[in-house]
Amino acid sequence: MELLLKEKCHIPTTLRGINTANIIEILKKHNKGPTKFFDQARKYVTDIDNNIKHTGYVPSKKETIHALKSMEELSRELENCPIELTDDIIDKIYSGVY
Repeated sequence: MELLLKEKCHIPTTLRGINTANIIEILKKHNKGPTKFFDQARKYVTDIDNNIKHTGYVPSKKETIHALKSMEELSRELENCPIELTDDIIDKIYSGVY
């Protein structure tokens, strides 16, 4: 998801420290992109991924299927949804402020 969002927002993929969840929250706050799909991706991908990384959580088969489906849907929606970002939004993404 990180690579998909960075590509769509024209953020160099080599930059580290730009939090995927923060990108989603900033885009939602400014009503940029498919916000309903961001909610699902955050719930089923980002939150579960953080639990896996930080607590060793093992997702169920159902959670894994939901994560894959939400990523497929988000990817499909982002293909057809141009996201125009202002300098203010870009600055917020780079600084991690939302």
